[in-house]
Amino acid sequence: MGTFDWDLDGGSMDLDPGAMEVFDLRPEEYDGAPMSLVTRVPPEEGLRLDEALSQALQDGLSSYGAYFRVQCRDGTQRWTHSQGRILHDADGKPYRIIGIVREATSELADSALLRSLQQERQRQTVMVQQTTAALARALSVKDVTRVLTGTGGARRFGADGLVLGLVENDQFEVIATAGLEGEVPDDMMTSRLDDTLPLADAARSRRPIFLGSRGELIARYPP
Repeated sequence: MGTFDWDLDGGSMDLDPGAMEVFDLRPEEYDGAPMSLVTRVPPEEGLRLDEALSQALQDGLSSYGAYFRVQCRDGTQRWTHSQGRILHDADGKPYRIIGIVREATSELADSALLRSLQQERQRQTVMVQQTTAALARALSVKDVTRVLTGTGGARRFGADGLVLGLVENDQFEVIATAGLEGEVPDDMMTSRLDDTLPLADAARSRRPIFLGSRGELIARYPP
């Protein structure tokens, strides 16, 4: 078992020696950036963690937890559990997560939870395979748009809705949507590629942005 301290604004995550052992990492293999964990956390497991955190932020929760697998240096995989407490500032914006990670293989062995996780992993695998196969046949922006926003597009990602944008000459333009109630406001269809709107900010920084409430959206991106 070990602890972690994740600075959401700075983008760094401190791991204590126990957490390093859980991830089977040596000190020289970790530089404090969460992305460094991709050598130990397979993509589908990273998706599970992202979904758990995103849902917690969306619901305005103060904590989240998730089971996931770690890929050890010898090629074996083991189940791990992460539990984090989300700290918010005075405006309700999450700025830090502190928590623990622990080895959890024994508690998941032959359990109903393990079967549920395996089914969810299979669902995600099929989703990724279907999307990848569809995109492999896409030859133009129009083809990509049709794959992502056509029938079943949002469902492939387990999403209620999707907004697809195109970046060109420092401009972010919304070119298609799917599953949304109502239309995207005209003043949001085209915007400068800066940090004044979440979609443009995400495209500019190449980092996901999680907003848990309308108040948090307004506080971070004032009108």
